[in-house]
Amino acid sequence: LKCDENNANKLYPIYFILTYFLENFYKAHHEGGYTCIATNIAGSTEREFSVDVLVPPKLESPDTSLDFEPKVHLNRPVTLRCPVTGSPLPQIRWFKNGRPLNDSSDSNVYILSGGLQLSILRARENDTGKYSCVALNEAGNTQLDFNLDVYVPPRIESTNRDTRYTITEKDPVIINCPTQGNPPPTITWLKDGDFLTSDQLSRIEILDKGQKLKITAAEVTDTGKYTCVAGNEAGVTEKDFKVDVQEKDFNLNVQVPPKITRQSENLVRGPIVKEERVKAVLNGSVKLECRVIGNPEPTILWLKDGQLLTATEKYGQYQVEHNGQLLRITRVQVSDAGLYTCVASNVAGTSEKDFKVDVLVPPKIKGDEQESPEVLVNRPLSIDCPVDSHPPSSFTWIKNGVPVDLTNNPFIRLLDGGRRLQLLRTQSYDKGLYTCIAENEVGSAEKHFNLDVHEPPAIQSSSPNPLSVKGDWVHLECNVSGNPTPQVSWLKDGQVLTAQDLKNLVS
Repeated sequence: LKCDENNANKLYPIYFILTYFLENFYKAHHEGGYTCIATNIAGSTEREFSVDVLVPPKLESPDTSLDFEPKVHLNRPVTLRCPVTGSPLPQIRWFKNGRPLNDSSDSNVYILSGGLQLSILRARENDTGKYSCVALNEAGNTQLDFNLDVYVPPRIESTNRDTRYTITEKDPVIINCPTQGNPPPTITWLKDGDFLTSDQLSRIEILDKGQKLKITAAEVTDTGKYTCVAGNEAGVTEKDFKVDVQEKDFNLNVQVPPKITRQSENLVRGPIVKEERVKAVLNGSVKLECRVIGNPEPTILWLKDGQLLTATEKYGQYQVEHNGQLLRITRVQVSDAGLYTCVASNVAGTSEKDFKVDVLVPPKIKGDEQESPEVLVNRPLSIDCPVDSHPPSSFTWIKNGVPVDLTNNPFIRLLDGGRRLQLLRTQSYDKGLYTCIAENEVGSAEKHFNLDVHEPPAIQSSSPNPLSVKGDWVHLECNVSGNPTPQVSWLKDGQVLTAQDLKNLVS
């Protein structure tokens, strides 16, 4: 801004020129009216300036809650936010896959708050795509992109072919189950409501990511109802196929959605619970009961930590019985702990129940069953009893069959929750057989420590130097103690006496 003499009286010189600098960059708070006043002895004059600072569009603040990869289930609402500011206030436009959007052309799409929000009332399959929010004003523009993914429950496409297959023994047959959904469904095949056995799988091929079941050479035992079950994060659906030589029947059924009737027998009677807590012992077995009613008879699938238990897993330590209403786990391992879900479904609906399985591990002490520690007298010693168990073990220490006295002996203490026995100053009476016993609610284990305290040799005081008459016997006594038992040597005038020397002395 510059105030010059062009507006002043030409008869008098101007001595002051006022220039206002806004440092390096204009700021929003620099906006406003500025007045330049020129004064001399003849009078004064002034001129006004109006300054507007233009700010390009930008996010209001770093918004970590914005989801640029939003996901929504079919027919559910979803809102995309475009929280931008600027001066002047930006004009916001929305685009889908590069094409302009407006709420007048689609009654399911609303652009709200001057473009700050785009809301879809009921998400449809074709709403999947890239949505762009473009904010612009005189100072510039910015753009935010959102990749919207609409989750669609599995849908099994209908075909012109009947769902009943009549074939001749030894002939091949292919059952088609074309599915659609987002994300792509996982497909499982059942026969007569149960998983395919290993014997059946040796003659049956599952092709095209599960959308085709091929029986290479049909046998009479292959007659039955085959069910294609498709599931993804958005839901589960199924379709039945009959393989037999019977005439076509027509049945009237009243459809009833699945209902889980009650909890397992090992729980107290009461209201039906959505989650059971089940305890299992390592290498033991446990059964999870999911009693279901419904019409048509529900199909029951089992999941572990959200992952479908497949037919291969079924014939390991997992066994599914009674048309899926019982899941038995044999040879239970620590890895079997987790959240199991029973999913019952038919054409009328779906019901679920969770089982929280906790695997209890009896104590197992690491290392050998017995150790023989050794220590010098008056030295400290720690005896460790490392144990693996769940839940954690409690510890008891026994010496020579009697519990270790911790109250009257200040030189003995337990550390690390009882796992370690520490002797601060070992004495000869500390030696003996120590036993560490680890226990929890499912078992116990023990380990033995045969402690030996080493003591240096000590010669007990004896009578003074004996006097004897030449030719008489003289008896020299050397009482020695120590652990382990010391080896005794005799010397005469500083020279070691050999065994022969000792023999000559007593002969």
